[in-house]
Amino acid sequence: MVAYSILETAKANGLNPEKYLMHIFSVLPDRFAKDPKADIEDLLPWNAEIKELYKLGV
Repeated sequence: MVAYSILETAKANGLNPEKYLMHIFSVLPDRFAKDPKADIEDLLPWNAEIKELYKLGV
């Protein structure tokens, strides 16, 4: 259910869902291994940098 929610939110924000999911699923394990309470604001689909990197058509 969580993955589906992330997928739909990525689509709603105009992101390429496959590329976005690959990115966050590759980054999150290391981030949480270092700090279980790590901030993820920079990974959210409405983040300007994420939108630029993973927008549809790129």
